[in-house]
Amino acid sequence: MYIQREIEKELIKLIENYQKPICILGARQVGKSTVVKHAVQNYDSVYINMFDTQGINEIFNEDNDISVDRIVSSLELVAMKAITTDTILIFDEIQSNPSALASLKSFKEDGRYKVIGLGSNLGSFLLTKSKYSFPVGQYTRLNMYPINFAEYLEATNNSFLKERLISQLRVGKIDELLHTKLLVLFDEYMAIGGMPEAVKSYLMNSSIEEVDQVKADLVDGYLADFGKYEYAIDNTKALNVIYRSIPLFLNKDNQKFIFSEVNYEYKQLTKSFKWLNDNNYAVLTPQINSLSKPLIANVKESSFKLFANETSLLIKQANYNPFTVIKEQDKIYYGFVMENYIATVLNKYNEVYTYRKAKTEVDFICEKDNRIYAYEVKSGTNTKSKSLNALMAKNEDLISIKLTRDNLRIDNVSIIPLYAIDIILNQKILDQLIEKKVSQ
Repeated sequence: MYIQREIEKELIKLIENYQKPICILGARQVGKSTVVKHAVQNYDSVYINMFDTQGINEIFNEDNDISVDRIVSSLELVAMKAITTDTILIFDEIQSNPSALASLKSFKEDGRYKVIGLGSNLGSFLLTKSKYSFPVGQYTRLNMYPINFAEYLEATNNSFLKERLISQLRVGKIDELLHTKLLVLFDEYMAIGGMPEAVKSYLMNSSIEEVDQVKADLVDGYLADFGKYEYAIDNTKALNVIYRSIPLFLNKDNQKFIFSEVNYEYKQLTKSFKWLNDNNYAVLTPQINSLSKPLIANVKESSFKLFANETSLLIKQANYNPFTVIKEQDKIYYGFVMENYIATVLNKYNEVYTYRKAKTEVDFICEKDNRIYAYEVKSGTNTKSKSLNALMAKNEDLISIKLTRDNLRIDNVSIIPLYAIDIILNQKILDQLIEKKVSQ
């Protein structure tokens, strides 16, 4: 079963109008290899995994040059087939091999072959001792994330509802019946999650137990994977401790990561936190106490919240039954689950911060096009927010948004349904609605 992903259309466009190597970056098991293999099924291609393809370390190592002719000739022996200028070369886990990553520059300058690289985060290259320089500007980057709600609607044969939602969002009003249907589907989506293997399992057999096992295996796979990148982190044990502690701290009142509770100091873990965030295993939202621009200048370095890269995996780590969590919408568990989801959504489009000063705390702050956006997450239909109102009183240009289970309303404080925020940002609808309201 193949689940159609939005990124595939963009990838095919880049292939058809190829100018330089394409790199698709995202966390483990979000579907990078699957979508690429599906996109190139009508092309001649050679797939190479940098971790397990026999002989690949002999081709890509620092004792050899990275000339295109030598690499292609060697790859033909590995692939046991002729490689022509019509062949697409796919290098999976490319971030693990500095020579392969550096070769992107050679392929860009040569221009005869199409190359697609897959990996987590190419920035890990900078942490290796390599004679090669990082191929700045030599590739086109595409970021890939878990299945989003719009893709889930497509996968569950609800494309009509998706298209109706998009059209109604553009005019700023969602039909109440549509809103009710989408809340039900969104709850289902939150329980199943966005990891492709989990979604496929649910679609094929509707077994919650099997979906749960898939997610348990994914969490274990993440933890096992950390050992492959010891060169890039402080130590594997610390990384495991950090990742496992995410639900623990999100379930506390202020959700701040507390170093003493994991028996480490911040300076011991700086590289590990950065690695988790950069490689899409977690979303780190630094704390700020001022909205002066740029927001990054207000960051308090050692104070932040840490969210899981995919919310259903967070639920699994916390050992909660996902459907129970979703049903009990007034419980604190559901509250931090929704905050985690919104953190992952906002992180796809902007740098994300959390605001805290004295008794005023706002869940998320983003800066875009010289505007500041404040987001408060309300898991139910309770839309009261003293902190957001206090922040608005001191910052009249602030764009304030509450994300709730209520229907859409654009106002001084806009209400956006939890299920709609990803689509609104992806389709660039938010600013259009706000401008429309201002002009009325």
